[in-house]
Amino acid sequence: MKTETVNSQAEDSVNTETEEELSLWSFSLSGVIGGLGAGILNNIWIMAFPYITTYGEDNIPVIDSITVTILSFAPVFLAAFAYYFMCSKGIARGTKIYVSLGILVLLGSLYFPLFPQTLEGYLPEEYMSEAFAAFTIPMHIIATAFALVIIPWFVKSNH
Repeated sequence: MKTETVNSQAEDSVNTETEEELSLWSFSLSGVIGGLGAGILNNIWIMAFPYITTYGEDNIPVIDSITVTILSFAPVFLAAFAYYFMCSKGIARGTKIYVSLGILVLLGSLYFPLFPQTLEGYLPEEYMSEAFAAFTIPMHIIATAFALVIIPWFVKSNH
């Protein structure tokens, strides 16, 4: 009887630790921090691109910084919630799945910048240049890096 009580208490403490580890607040806060970081860094990239590359200001598409901020923040923020659900069976396993899927999503997101002609008729001509790929691919990598590195790091550092 006493061993059943001890085992029951041990299971309760394990369940409490699992619930404590999976704090939705920690995951959502990591998404906010990662999303803001990605948005800020992508906006810095927009400003630096003409000076770093040989394409110049005339060859890059006009992109609104608010749009870049929103489109950098939202996927990273949503990725934090995806990470939360993937970690329901354990943080180590969830992290492996999350990073693997994140890399696949990154590779998929690079298709249209690398092959903009597949969107011919949907995008203006200025998006069909090779400068567009050089301009957008680093932004995809920045957002993915914040999602795949900052979110798990922040979540693990809070537990």
